[in-house]
Order: sequence, then C-alpha cells, then structure tokens
Amino acid sequence: MIPVAWDRRRTLTVVAVLVAVLLVSQALGALTAPPATATGAAGTAEGVGRAGFAYLGGLRRFAAAVLWNRLEPQFHGYYEGIPLTEQDYIIPTLALVQALDPQFERAYFLSSWFIYRRIGEAQGIDVARRGLEANPRSGLLKANLAQLLFLQDAQKNLPDALELANSALTPETVWSDNEDRFEGYAVFRDIYRAAGQEGVAADLEAIMERMQADGIGEGDHDHDGDGEQDH
Repeated sequence: MIPVAWDRRRTLTVVAVLVAVLLVSQALGALTAPPATATGAAGTAEGVGRAGFAYLGGLRRFAAAVLWNRLEPQFHGYYEGIPLTEQDYIIPTLALVQALDPQFERAYFLSSWFIYRRIGEAQGIDVARRGLEANPRSGLLKANLAQLLFLQDAQKNLPDALELANSALTPETVWSDNEDRFEGYAVFRDIYRAAGQEGVAADLEAIMERMQADGIGEGDHDHDGDGEQDH
C-alpha cells in the first residue's frame, strides 16, 4: 500500500506542476497574441486566443477540484476529532484553490474561519470579504462574512451584518444547497434579533422550522470547528 503522506505529496506535486504550466501558458499567450481587430487574420487569432484562455480556465478549475478532493477527506476522515481550527496546515492549499478558481465558495468559507481563529480576526474577515467580492451573489459567503463580523464585535458591526442579511434575502442571492440556506438563515435570524427586528427573525424561524420538517438542517452546526454548536 502507498503511504498516505507520500501519495498526498505526489498529488500536490502534480497539481503544482500543472498550475505552473498553466501560468506560463497564459503569460506566453498574452505576450504573443496579435493586436485585436474587428476582422481579418488578427481577429481570428484573437478568437482562438480567447478560446485558449477559456480552455486554460477549465484546467485551472480542474486543478482546484483536484486539490479540494484531496483536502476534504483529510479533515473529514484522517483527522476526525481534531477541530478544524487546528488544521491550519491546509490554509496554503485553500489559498491555492482560491487562486485557481475564485468562484470556489467553500474554500473562502473554510479558510476565513481558520485564519480568523488561528491568525487574526481582521485577516479572517478580509478573506471573507474577498470571497464575497469574487462571488457577490453567494448566500453562503454573505452569511459567512455577516457571522464573522457579528462575532468580532456584535454592536459595532451590527449595521454591516444587517446590510448583508438584507441583501441575502433577495431573489438575486444564490445558495448552493438548502443546507447552506438553512445555516445562513440561522445566522441572519440571530442578527435580526440583535437589531430588534423580531418580526423578520420570526419569519426566518418559521421558514427554518418548515425546512427541518423536510429533513433539512439536522446536521452539524459547528462552523468554526471549535467542538461547539454555533446555533
């Protein structure tokens, strides 16, 4: 049997080489691409260049998925029982996932919590902000930033957290699944209660109860990995 550590190193090495090739290829493409024109050979070359960049983007997302698929079983399997906030050795890999695929929401979600707890609150919030900037319609990342701001200073940051909650409860917001929606609504419910908006909080509570009746929201609610349920 191949040792797990060696297999992980080999996978990360392959991904690192792939990333280097992609970056070099993009740089060469940018340097050698002909000036853009509306018609003619240069226009055709520009179209081919754009197609190539799109192809490289797909490879970057593939590389990010490979890295993520190596990380997820580690903090859910090999290191089960260790709080996520103590697994800070995966922060650099999460940063690489974000660089390869800025739309990979969960990489921002996890790394913001790791950094908030292990490095600094301001730094963790900065990661959460960058994630939302890259994914402005993400319900998960709106709830993530709102929760971190609320935890840092509930009174001072309440207006910003409330603004995030209001923006999340609109049709433009996208949730990856109903579990994330349930968790987000729990965060926003607490924020509305802190703001004295009991009516909105009660409405969210009613929605969550209906979701629970359908089996949604019955899982682990320890978002920061400290061994305690967050709501």
